[in-house]
Amino acid sequence: GPITESRMFGFKKAAAKWLRYFRLASFLLIALVSAGLIYVVTIDLGPTLRSQAEQQFANYIDRPVHIGRLSTYLLPGRFLIEDLVIDGLSNGDRPFFHAERIIVSTAWLPLLRGEFLVDEVDMTGWRMLVESFEDGHHSFPPFVGGSEDDESARTAASDEGAEPSRRFVTTVQFLRAHDGEFVYEDHGSPWSVVARNVDLRLRKEIGYGGQASFNGGTLQIGEFQPMTIGMDANYELDGGLVELSHIDLTMDGVESIVTGSLDLLNWPESTYEIVESSIDLPTMKDVFFAEDNFLVTGNATFTGLWHIFDGGRELSGTFKSADAALQELPFPALNGDLIWTQDRFEILRAESSFFD
Repeated sequence: GPITESRMFGFKKAAAKWLRYFRLASFLLIALVSAGLIYVVTIDLGPTLRSQAEQQFANYIDRPVHIGRLSTYLLPGRFLIEDLVIDGLSNGDRPFFHAERIIVSTAWLPLLRGEFLVDEVDMTGWRMLVESFEDGHHSFPPFVGGSEDDESARTAASDEGAEPSRRFVTTVQFLRAHDGEFVYEDHGSPWSVVARNVDLRLRKEIGYGGQASFNGGTLQIGEFQPMTIGMDANYELDGGLVELSHIDLTMDGVESIVTGSLDLLNWPESTYEIVESSIDLPTMKDVFFAEDNFLVTGNATFTGLWHIFDGGRELSGTFKSADAALQELPFPALNGDLIWTQDRFEILRAESSFFD
């Protein structure tokens, strides 16, 4: 009798203990599932809000915009934009931009003081296509800068002593755009670059700045052989001006260190200083003279300036090689100056030793 009662008491105590563990585990499981649902479940905001968002964005860049789906997560302040498309210049043109998914995380309190504070933007599966044409026009929209009419209205209101209408200020703390592709096609030259696997990060500290990289890209100049291209860069953003403080650029047979600046308000205005390029001459021969039967050996360096402007481009600089050889004839201490524009390639000066 006593042994049986003791065993029963022990069984009940153990069962109660395991029941508490089970309840705790159940609560934890429910909490984890609920948190997961809050983080991943979205609610469609409907066609009205989607249409308003399309119209506001279209007014800002003066280009038709389409959004496949606009929704909000159960977690407050998180929104999802799917299949965002910005049209090309004309009906039937390829889209300027397409993004599969954009997640926007916001803070609510700053809205009370007229600021739309975006904590984080995460964009994946995107593609941007920029085209330049022979007559000088291009497909890059006016993303940056306010309307002159808006500025005139604010100035007039200030002159008359009236309080100018309050406008929301949008601030982005962090942006990551990854799994992307950037394509530039110059139909007038022609030349093109396809940057694949683009990963771009933008942070707001004192100003805006970040890193950009891509790999597995393709550079095509005219009818010459295509070159594989990749890049790692640091940049700072000041309004419409992008200052590229350091660029590591790699192509078939070329490794370059570059700095530069890009004016988004006056696309394609940009200037790149080629601090130094290390060049494998046999590879360059295979790219630019693939059909010609001659032998080149040696290495070279190049420093110069690459200027892209409305209606043209210009590459100028100095080349040097200690061991260049053509058809096994050495040209030691080779150096010179060159210029390459849209309509000519010219050696301005060249000198070398030859058979002592």
